[in-house]
Amino acid sequence: METRLIVLFALLTLPPVARAQDDDTADAAFVQGDAKRLRCTLKKVERVGDDLAASILWIDVRNTTAHHVEPLVFTARVRKEKTPRTLRRLPDPVFGRAGRSIPPRGSLRYPLMVTGEAALWRGAKFAVERASFSTLAGAPASPVKLGRRKREQTNDPATGSVVRTLVPTENAALFPVDIVCIAHYRKPRAARVLLVRRVAPGAKETWAIDQLKTTYPWQRGGAHFGAELTGLEIVDWSVVRATGAKEALAAYTAARARVYRWPARTPALTGRFDVVQTQDAVARAKGAFVYRDGTYEMRQVEGDRTIADHALAGLFSCFATLPAKPAGLSVARRGEPTVLLMQQSMARPIEFLGSSLEKIVIGNGVLSGGETSGGLRVDWLGRRRGSLRLVTEIRRFASHDPPGRPLQRATWAYRDLEGRAVPHRYQHRWDYASLNKVWTLDVNLRDLKWEAGAAPHAAPTGTGAAALKTIWEGAWRLPRAASSLSVQVRVQAPISHAEWQGWRKPDGTLSANGLTAAGLITPRVRLASTAKKFSASAQDALRSLFPARLTIWARLDPALRGTFAQVFAGAAISRASDGAQQVFTITGSRYRSVVVTNGRMTKLVAADGSDVVYTYGATERPTTIQTNGATLEFEYKDTGDGWILPSRIELKDWFQERWGPEVFKLKWSRP
Repeated sequence: METRLIVLFALLTLPPVARAQDDDTADAAFVQGDAKRLRCTLKKVERVGDDLAASILWIDVRNTTAHHVEPLVFTARVRKEKTPRTLRRLPDPVFGRAGRSIPPRGSLRYPLMVTGEAALWRGAKFAVERASFSTLAGAPASPVKLGRRKREQTNDPATGSVVRTLVPTENAALFPVDIVCIAHYRKPRAARVLLVRRVAPGAKETWAIDQLKTTYPWQRGGAHFGAELTGLEIVDWSVVRATGAKEALAAYTAARARVYRWPARTPALTGRFDVVQTQDAVARAKGAFVYRDGTYEMRQVEGDRTIADHALAGLFSCFATLPAKPAGLSVARRGEPTVLLMQQSMARPIEFLGSSLEKIVIGNGVLSGGETSGGLRVDWLGRRRGSLRLVTEIRRFASHDPPGRPLQRATWAYRDLEGRAVPHRYQHRWDYASLNKVWTLDVNLRDLKWEAGAAPHAAPTGTGAAALKTIWEGAWRLPRAASSLSVQVRVQAPISHAEWQGWRKPDGTLSANGLTAAGLITPRVRLASTAKKFSASAQDALRSLFPARLTIWARLDPALRGTFAQVFAGAAISRASDGAQQVFTITGSRYRSVVVTNGRMTKLVAADGSDVVYTYGATERPTTIQTNGATLEFEYKDTGDGWILPSRIELKDWFQERWGPEVFKLKWSRP
């Protein structure tokens, strides 16, 4: 036993290079085991606090197997309840844990926090449903240490004046560690609850405890804001030792290969479409389309172009491209179905069929669902076509909605067209139970045929096409190649702007990995010095605001415009001149007209009549952009390699008259 403890301690504290070389060995240390051979006994039930419908259970688990084991998911049979309850000790992953584990033929006591009064749980019967089995012994002590607590008073506009507790936290291991602590609360009320926190490898950080919750953080449940603690101690922990990366990639690759796709060099699909949307009122659109190589173009559109665009995007998403080797993929749960996890600290979530997935479920070798970064459960249904599988339905469930009633339901119908399955109908239904509203979108395709010579972007026509192309392509724009940039942002906003949580100068860092001439790609935000001033919910709001505000700039700046062929595909363009000003009138495009003054684009009028007006200074970049009564003013700085980016942006009257101004000061750098 002593030798095994020393081996695990050495594995936990290996330097990064040695740890990377040891990944295969680490995964090999985890084996399949039989959770039914673990025996559970409820030893104690504790009340969380007065009038708080939650309890802490202490369960003894005896291990009759020959492996070291960590129980992670329990089932409980409660008196007078027909359906057993599922209780989770820790969040995913279930695979690859070797921390506070039970030795062969040994036993340990584990705490669980559950909803329900103590009387409900007395006499309940427990069993282990899922566990992590390994040849590695458990750690002799928690690798995470807690420092001296500090009381802090905060003033949050959303919650008022509250007290929170700051706890220095240090992880000595080079692996993520989940800690389970008993927290003794004095405020906002007397209580004794379990808190769970994941601490990153080698992290030295401050844990800000600002809420009293009677559910675990990965579960939904109400919270009492504020937290003054009289005690905090680690009573349980777990080390995420292995990733199962090879196993995860093999399962993902095999499932990905079974998704139906058209073969390479397939001719373009052409036809006509009809769209009906019901959203408080009925809206319609119709037209022609060309689809090829994953892109489509609409032509001869009548009705609402935005609705038509949304409908075709949904219809053709059934042929969405899945990445071949997503980074950071690991096994969350073994067995059928297998659950794969996208590690947020390592990679972006997988984008597939309109969902940003953090978890992927593979059942019977096929992609069968997942979980989004926003907490929605996604189920994919399909039918076979030979050895491959067509996606026929997607259901998205929100945990707070009625059981069995999906928040969204999308369906596809297919027909055979010269040996290939072609989607010819798409329906999408949004069911907002809390609002008692149902919105629907229905698109039908007809006159379908294959055209080998058809291109998704037809060349614009008309007497003004050539002249506008020269101006559009000749004007200065950001480089087309992607670039990895980070930007430090400091905002000066009126304190009356509630979205900034009442703080005048919030600041943070936005990582714009993959910034292109098409805009900001997958921005990530790290709040700087002001983060400690806010509750967790306030921090989440600020993190979303930084990229949202920069997106306002990105979608209006002419340096981030699309190519002439993309923007004006299939359009008819005429030109009229008046001295130094030229007016290009356009049909069949997102723009109704383009005004050019002294060789520069000074006004764009969209198909819906809204306009964007540009005013230039001495450079090729506009110093002012005005649209729908709102104004953006700019200062710029050359960051090198042909990139000239805003160093200051001021927004005025954006959401309403006399709104703002908000001033953003930006400092761009390369990692």
